[in-house]
Amino acid sequence: MIPAPYAGPIENVVVVMFERRSYGAVLDALEAAMMPITSFLARQFMLCDGWVVASPGPRANMLTANCAAFGDAGGGVVDLEPNLFSALDAARGTRLGARGTPVPNWKVYFHDYSILGNALAYVARCYGDFANLNVANYDEWDYPPGACNPLAAPTTTFLQDVAQGVLPAYAFIEPRHGNGQWDAPRDEFSGEQLLLEVYLALRHSRYWERTLLLVTYDAAGKDDDRVPAIVISPYVDQGSTLRADVPFNHASIVKTVWHCFDLHAGDRAGINDLDENAPSLLDHLCSSVVNSPSGDPREPAAR
Repeated sequence: MIPAPYAGPIENVVVVMFERRSYGAVLDALEAAMMPITSFLARQFMLCDGWVVASPGPRANMLTANCAAFGDAGGGVVDLEPNLFSALDAARGTRLGARGTPVPNWKVYFHDYSILGNALAYVARCYGDFANLNVANYDEWDYPPGACNPLAAPTTTFLQDVAQGVLPAYAFIEPRHGNGQWDAPRDEFSGEQLLLEVYLALRHSRYWERTLLLVTYDAAGKDDDRVPAIVISPYVDQGSTLRADVPFNHASIVKTVWHCFDLHAGDRAGINDLDENAPSLLDHLCSSVVNSPSGDPREPAAR
């Protein structure tokens, strides 16, 4: 059944997906005060403690979050159609900004390299495209101007897009992956810095009251293993916990974006049964602003 077009306040969806963290590992790190920014966001917004792994491999959940499938997720580029990126382009077409220049419907932002850019054909094709608008460096740290960039035509960064008011409808942010080996002190610090930047950039921008920011993890595990998820929006109650009769999983990202931007084609309410049967985050948002955080995430929590 195709739902009625979404008529709520959300116009931008931003997803930050980290790697290799189980629910218990994050709770342990929070308890040890290793993740103060994550802890602030979980206290200030909505924690989903029933988000489960939908795919088995180390990058499979990242594909599932955007394709409701993962194909041969063990390595190489897979051509999974439709996906969120191709569906957004098909539904919304080419849009022009105030200066008459094309504005992308979606962007994948990466640091040192992009897992999606090396996994999904629709994203990978942007690397050699001199008209590329859709795959971008998150910032200029890993590839400063003049450096050898894997993108033939680097486009504006996440922080530039927020500041300039040209954030795409759907933004998917990958962390710095490093050498692929988990290093807790290094990766905790890098991840916390990323969350702080993304949150503050959105919080102090024109986008805040129309954005849904989701933080979750691409953890390898067996079906029904839990991973953390934090829903950040002025439309969720402070300190709330999200639970649903049907567990959330990474295909819930497809369901949420599909519904938010009315991507329905033909008689399908999504890509396949996996995302069609997944719960949507939009169903758990309030219709008006209920959360106006004033605290600074860099300040220690009161005990």
